[in-house]
Amino acid sequence: MKKFLFIFLVSFSLACSEADLEKSKIKVNLADSQKGNFSDLFSEINYLLLDMGEKEVLVRPFHILFTKDRIIVEDRDLANIHIFDKSGKLQSTIRSSNSGGPREIKQTEYIQVKEGKIHVNDISLGKTLTFDLAGKFIAEKKESIRSDVFHYFDQERVLYLGLKENSNQKIFVRESLAEGDTTTFYKFPVAYDWMGITTKDGFMKDEYSKSVFFNIPYSYEVIEFDQTGNIINEIEFDLGSYGITHADRYKQAESRNLNKYLGENGLINTVSSFFPMKNYFFMHLYQNNDGGKPSNHFLVFNRQFNLKYQTVNPKNDFDGMIMGVPWTYHEDKIYVILNSVSFYNRYIELYAGQKITVTPGSIHEFFQLNQEKLKDDQTVLVSLKLRADL
Repeated sequence: MKKFLFIFLVSFSLACSEADLEKSKIKVNLADSQKGNFSDLFSEINYLLLDMGEKEVLVRPFHILFTKDRIIVEDRDLANIHIFDKSGKLQSTIRSSNSGGPREIKQTEYIQVKEGKIHVNDISLGKTLTFDLAGKFIAEKKESIRSDVFHYFDQERVLYLGLKENSNQKIFVRESLAEGDTTTFYKFPVAYDWMGITTKDGFMKDEYSKSVFFNIPYSYEVIEFDQTGNIINEIEFDLGSYGITHADRYKQAESRNLNKYLGENGLINTVSSFFPMKNYFFMHLYQNNDGGKPSNHFLVFNRQFNLKYQTVNPKNDFDGMIMGVPWTYHEDKIYVILNSVSFYNRYIELYAGQKITVTPGSIHEFFQLNQEKLKDDQTVLVSLKLRADL
């Protein structure tokens, strides 16, 4: 009876909180995006080689997390998790195994670092494993709920179920770590039953507040959780004529025509990245284009969601290197992933035969120190530090 009462009260509380949920609707006019330079937005650029050594390989870095003195990288193709020091030197590797036996991972889906522990979601084996920052096994837990992404809060764990048919179309599950009770919450209007939609970012801890953010795929919605795992704000970006409704997105996706439709109409499918950073919120929007040349919009908001800077396809006026899309963040820096061979070839194209000055921390010093290793098909992690005076 007590347990039933507890569940009823939790469900009633959730119903009330969703009905009374604070909602922030922010209008964004992409027609206002201006051409600009990296130096307008960033104060510095730095390069770091993730040095795999001679025995390990990193094929497709996906989730990248940072601690005080470690960089943790998940290889989505090989399902290994690599642990580097801050200088980019490989310290240890949590290797996957085809057998997927006890204490082993077979296919990583998501990782979270909390209090010196790496939590790994293996959706293929239906379990979560925990390792320390040296890669040593600590524990594993069989999962009764199939979820794409999770986040451990203080007393609760919240799981993201994906955009498929769920209980009452709710996309999150809250689980009590002490009791194990679960409750679904946050209704999403569309269920994409026939396609898998995951997230590269997952739950994003705001290191400068007590909030955790989640960027919902196939939407313009960002959810803000408090430290207990309760939703405190729903942030929706209104893109006007550059956006697509849930109904139209579903219709085009169902007919396998979504990408073509987005390109023909120059639309934004989703918020590609939304990063809570030191002084700002950074957002990246990928605008499809029928001509094959998409536009990348960078927007920066202050903590009150006032727009501070907006640009499209900014030019790298620091050193001319071609950058990829913003991939992850840490503190006041945005990170981009580059293939080392592509970096090497571009550097030679830009600077061969030119007189250069090698200064500490410059791209030229980085190239000279790592010239041979760059030829070995490795990964370069590029950090772009946001200006503090936007």
